[in-house]
Amino acid sequence: MNRPPEYWTAVAKGIEAEDDKARIYASSHPPSLGVAREGIIRAEMRRETPHPFEVTTGMVCLQSDHSRYSKQLDVLVYNPEVARPFYDVEGFSIVSELAASCAVEVKSNLYGSEFEDAISVSQSVEALCDKMTNRFPCLTFGFDGMTFATFIKKLEIIARDDFWHAPAIIAVHSQNYFAARETMPRDGMLPAYAAIDFGRAKAKAGLATASFLYWYSQVVGNKSGWRGIHCDDVYHWMSQGFIDYRRLEVGIGGGVVEYSPGEARDLRTWHEE
Repeated sequence: MNRPPEYWTAVAKGIEAEDDKARIYASSHPPSLGVAREGIIRAEMRRETPHPFEVTTGMVCLQSDHSRYSKQLDVLVYNPEVARPFYDVEGFSIVSELAASCAVEVKSNLYGSEFEDAISVSQSVEALCDKMTNRFPCLTFGFDGMTFATFIKKLEIIARDDFWHAPAIIAVHSQNYFAARETMPRDGMLPAYAAIDFGRAKAKAGLATASFLYWYSQVVGNKSGWRGIHCDDVYHWMSQGFIDYRRLEVGIGGGVVEYSPGEARDLRTWHEE
């Protein structure tokens, strides 16, 4: 179901309200707050997940080699009509990569070692995708995180060193920025991240979270399969009233394109195929 941008902005406000409630009781105990935040995102994703997909936590395991599996995933979405879990108990599931549809890593603070851990989780998922005919993405959501300027520097390194194993989507709620990368190679097209700083649009809080939820809905919105994320799709989504942008043609190679309201600039680091 395609919902209007205003819907996703309203949902983002609901997530912030739930986080406010959790912090009243758990702010003095970070591990508990982290568990609560994982639950907040998992619950909202469950509300936006169509039949027959199921939302749980757990791991992905190769159908053909049970010694190969992902790291533990905060949110794991799978299609039970493709394959039932290998193991399932009290909301923890181990599923085949053939049934997996989406994985999400949730962080209270997406910077420092927590950012590196999120990248590691994505790498463990994408390593399984290398053996698949039907890829599924790993997304990263942070309630708080580094500044956008610092994030762009990190993104440059990712684009250069390990583009195809990095998170397909990264969003940080409090800082209000969002990034999405190409998830599948396209003939004649260059791979790139599109990174958008909504934080400069002061009146539009929550747009990074709204964008995250919208793209999640696209991941699971088609039972028959997902064609992947393309930067053209991101640009189109931005044109639906969220920000004004001008298209930036990407040069030789692939890399990071930074967008902010009313402006865009090409960054210097490029990923070579």
